[in-house]
Amino acid sequence: MEEIEESPYASARSVIRLMSQGIGAVLMIFGTAIALQILFKALKVLDNPDAMSGQIEAFQKALNCSEVIIQAAGGSYDVGRILAAAAVVVWMSLCVWISLSLIHAGARLVTWNLDERQLRSIAQSLVKTRETPKS
Repeated sequence: MEEIEESPYASARSVIRLMSQGIGAVLMIFGTAIALQILFKALKVLDNPDAMSGQIEAFQKALNCSEVIIQAAGGSYDVGRILAAAAVVVWMSLCVWISLSLIHAGARLVTWNLDERQLRSIAQSLVKTRETPKS
C-alpha cells in the first residue's frame, strides 16, 4: 500500500479553503438578497408605477432640481422630475451592479483553489508579521 505524502501546508490549506468558502457563501447570499429586493421593487413598480413617486420626489429634493423648467415650443416643461427619475434609474443600476459584484466575488472565493506557491507566500507573510518586533 502506498503512503500518500502530505504537504506541510495541507492543514493550513484546508483551513484557508474552508474560510474562503464560508466568506464566499456569505457574500453570495448577501448579494442575492440585495438583487432579489431590487427585483421585487421593479416588479412592484411595473404593477403600480405610482409606487416610485416617493423616491422620485426624494431625489428631486436631494438634487435640488424642483424648479428646473425648460421653455420650448410655446410652453414650459418641468424637467426636474425627469432628471430625478433618471437619477433613480442610475441609483438602481448601481445597486444591481454592486449586488452582482458581491455574487461574483463570493463565487470566486468558493471556487478558489490554492496551489503550493500561493499557500507558502501566505504562510510566510503571516510568519513575518508575527516575528516583527513592535516598537
